[in-house]
Amino acid sequence: MNKINHYKSNNGFTLIELLVVIAISGILLTATYSAFQWQHKSYHIQEEVAEMQQNLRAAIDIMVREIRMAGYDPRNSGKFGITDVRRYDLNGNLNSSGFSAITFTTDLDGDGTVDSNEIISYSIYDYDNDNNLDLARKIGGSGRQLLAENIDSFVLAYAYDDDRDGELETNASNDIIWAIDKNNDGKLEYSTTSVAIVRIRAVRIWILSKTGEQDPDFQNTNTYVVGNQIITRNDKYRRRLLTTFVQCRNMGL
Repeated sequence: MNKINHYKSNNGFTLIELLVVIAISGILLTATYSAFQWQHKSYHIQEEVAEMQQNLRAAIDIMVREIRMAGYDPRNSGKFGITDVRRYDLNGNLNSSGFSAITFTTDLDGDGTVDSNEIISYSIYDYDNDNNLDLARKIGGSGRQLLAENIDSFVLAYAYDDDRDGELETNASNDIIWAIDKNNDGKLEYSTTSVAIVRIRAVRIWILSKTGEQDPDFQNTNTYVVGNQIITRNDKYRRRLLTTFVQCRNMGL
């Protein structure tokens, strides 16, 4: 009877084969890691942008709702309305070179008396002292509370009914006149016209916001028109500009 001998090879991988396997594995790992890093970065950027937009829209919604109620005065006491449109610095001091701000009153409980919780204001400050502007909301004599972070610019302008005919004033082109308090004297100025703030009937809001972090692969060279400001940036922040019109329905129109 013939016997068939089976031999097991004692040969392993050659050095060249090992190097080829290592090289291929390295390429695959590098590609996988690069894809992971790209996806992670893209997701992080999307989160930053989404958070910026969400905060901005939430701030706008709150401002619109409350400014629309400015001057609400069911008892016709004459004590409620927009009371201040001057500009302030980050510390809350009057400054004609400062930032837009607004203070107004609304009779929430309908008793004809201006209570502390019925005095509302919006202004710019630096909430956490990080040299980034933030939008503040203040009620009465309480401290300013954070409404939205990372605000690049905040501008308010006002439409008015100076002749009290129930219509907003317009220019020669029949466009609504949007005026501001240019010299911080408590009145609106347009051309040679000076208008008392009790004649305000509508507010226009511009808010330019930016992401909390820069995107190293993005260069922002856009120019933004924010009210009476023209802002050009050259950095790596992503930005969004929102503007809206609020008619103060309790103030004469």
